[in-house]
Amino acid sequence: MTGTFDPSILDIRIRHHAYDECFDEMLSAVDLARHQKGAVIPLLGPTRCGKTDLLNDLQEKLSRTTQGSGRTVPSPNFGLQTIPAKPNDLDLYRAMLMSIGYSYGARERIGDLRTRLIQNVRDEDVEIIAFRICAADTMMLRYIP
Repeated sequence: MTGTFDPSILDIRIRHHAYDECFDEMLSAVDLARHQKGAVIPLLGPTRCGKTDLLNDLQEKLSRTTQGSGRTVPSPNFGLQTIPAKPNDLDLYRAMLMSIGYSYGARERIGDLRTRLIQNVRDEDVEIIAFRICAADTMMLRYIP
């Protein structure tokens, strides 16, 4: 075979109908959560079945963009972050802050992290925080009213 290699072929995605169904169900679940006072939506599946791809695609579909000074910038209404397999409260608050673009101090107390997280979620109009859980086959999608 002769010719040159076209690297764009590596970007081709072939979607399975089950993936499309799951994606549509997750969009419906988020829409339902918007009409409630918030929700935790578990996304469970075996290793390498496409959970991370699904969350990335949901983030792409549901994220807002804001017009800045001559450019379009993403808004942090959909945070996505990785957490340990057995997270404690400190891990969760830190991950949630990081998911929406904020850092934290090494010695920052849980109560202060929580207060700052709540304030930033309100200020930034964050709707969704999703977690990828390390070493587990679970994803959590949290819709925040």
